[in-house]
Parts: sequence; structure tokens; C-alpha cells
Amino acid sequence: MDGTRPQPTPYEVFAREIPPGTEKLYPADSVIISAGQGPLDRLVNTTEGLEVSPRGLLVTDKDGHTTRPEVFACGGVASGARTVVEAVAAAKRVADSMDAYMRRAGA
Repeated sequence: MDGTRPQPTPYEVFAREIPPGTEKLYPADSVIISAGQGPLDRLVNTTEGLEVSPRGLLVTDKDGHTTRPEVFACGGVASGARTVVEAVAAAKRVADSMDAYMRRAGA
């Protein structure tokens, strides 16, 4: 798998278009994206196989598995706004699930 890392100007944000010719390729076996709290339309609309709920959230199970086997999600993109305690608990559960998935895949 190849990942791209945009080289944005100081005024660009991830959700905006990246100017052509500013991309850089890095070889990778896997990529973990921390999307933060910005708009996620671009990520969701360009990743095949992700189901979105009527509320615009990624559909996941309790361990963060999305409708695409190798993609996990938690936080606002999957559950909407929650308390800090709930967010930390969900992040730990999903991180453990991701770890188990990657260990199985590497075995």
C-alpha cells in the first residue's frame, strides 16, 4: 500500500483540495489516520465500502469495526459528541481491537 502525505501551505486544511504536484508517496503496510474534529466528508466519500448512518456517522460495532474490514473508527465520526470519559473508553477499546486485527494479519 502506498500512502500520500500532502504538503499543505500554512493556510490549507485537510478537508480542502491539495494542490496538484504537492503530494509525496511513502511506502507503507498500513496507515492510521487521526482525523480530529474537522469535516470528514472527503475521507468518507473517497473510501469505498464505508457505510454511513442517517446521522452522517460511520457505522461501527462496539469494537470500532466499520463495514470495511480493515477500517476502524471511534470518536465523533462514529458516535457523535460524547463525554471525555466515554471517548477515552471507546478509544482504548478500539485501539485494542486494532492491535488484535494487526497481530492476526501479521501472523
